[in-house]
Amino acid sequence: MYFKENVSIVYHELLKEVGELEIPNEEFVDCRNCSLCSHQSLIRFNTKCCDYQPSLTNFITGSILSDFSGDLATGSQLVLDRIHKKLGVTPFGILPSSNYNKAFQLSRDEEALVTQEQTTALKCSFLKNGNCTVYKYRSDICGLHQCSSVSLDHGLAFWEKAKRLNLYLDKHLSLLVAKKMGIPDPINIPKELKSLSSLIETESGKIDENKYKKVWGDWNNKEVAFYKECSSIFQSLGVKELKVELGQNFEKLQTSLAASAVPFNSHISPDFLIFNEEKWKKSSNYKLLTPIMLMHLRLFNGKSKTVDVVKKAAFMQLGLNKIMTELMAEDCLSQKIN
Repeated sequence: MYFKENVSIVYHELLKEVGELEIPNEEFVDCRNCSLCSHQSLIRFNTKCCDYQPSLTNFITGSILSDFSGDLATGSQLVLDRIHKKLGVTPFGILPSSNYNKAFQLSRDEEALVTQEQTTALKCSFLKNGNCTVYKYRSDICGLHQCSSVSLDHGLAFWEKAKRLNLYLDKHLSLLVAKKMGIPDPINIPKELKSLSSLIETESGKIDENKYKKVWGDWNNKEVAFYKECSSIFQSLGVKELKVELGQNFEKLQTSLAASAVPFNSHISPDFLIFNEEKWKKSSNYKLLTPIMLMHLRLFNGKSKTVDVVKKAAFMQLGLNKIMTELMAEDCLSQKIN
């Protein structure tokens, strides 16, 4: 597959070089039949991995609203619903609210006991019937998040770099387009685009009507027209002009991503693996494993498919990427016992 298949269609021309990178199919990940949400007792049963609200840039929002193809009808309506509610609706894009960001961070705390009710409350507003309604234009880290990888940590490292590249584009280009629409940069530009939702909120995280009107200026109550015009402006900008605006960091991020594609492609897990438990016990990196982890590792018996073992572990909320990477580095998990 090609990398561009995982990014928003609006970035295909801009990312033409890295977009043509060939990368492995992520067979360990099956979003339509996800092991993490396959049973109603699991915390992400109602959300899949979409207990995350992405930031839709101003020009991507406009692209969705300007696209009248049938597959965008539901997504466009959900975008209009968000605009009507105002919360998170800024000239820079439709962003998660400050309160949402806090709740999300809490849900990712390793020590927090997260419930299904909490993850359901975080469900993306563009998710309906288990499917993304704006998939063609998905932005932020959507399309780039992988809970596992056929190349284990090498693959996950690639996807992390892809996320950084996409977030860089979202933030800088939304600010650029807003400026061309007459909206000045915020006094304090945050590290992440999503933090700009605070520009229109009270301290308690609710809509501050005065702030909202001030931020939107003459475009107040004309948000839909504003976003559509943002899309037109973005489309009018040539790739050369965009590259100049994005600067050297953009080139560095692309170069880093391309470099990480090499180990991604060269470290694909074999279809069948054997866990050499005795060799692992003698390894310098040996550490005690939980009984359930050990049970799953023993499923690597040379007969069970690697992808099936990984999916079974995912159903039990076990991530095997890290331990598999360690075991393969020690040659304790291989295609044959040495």
